[in-house]
Amino acid sequence: MLDDHACDSNHKKTLGIIISLSKAHRTAVEMLDHAQTYHRNLSNEAGPHAVEKWKNDVEEAEKRRSQDITAMDVYAAKLSTSPLPGRVAAAGPGGPTGTNGTKEWMELALTVEERQ
Repeated sequence: MLDDHACDSNHKKTLGIIISLSKAHRTAVEMLDHAQTYHRNLSNEAGPHAVEKWKNDVEEAEKRRSQDITAMDVYAAKLSTSPLPGRVAAAGPGGPTGTNGTKEWMELALTVEERQ
């Protein structure tokens, strides 16, 4: 009985993957133009020197990653200690009391990702 149920479940998953992949492909095609525009605007705003530095940093990290995993730290977000003019620093889940809410934000992001 259990074997029949497992086979049926796997069969349903196999049939459903086509619908799932088709939906993901349509979403990717729809987002392509938006992503390219966003990338172009970000590159223009950063300037050619910053873009060239980022490319060099990434290439160097890719070369060194097999010997030194910390080379991949170049991909980590770098937060400035002071907010940009006209922006207010956001309070994390820990609130504006100064507690570090990084763990809570990461758990929330992982939960949202798992539900998608």
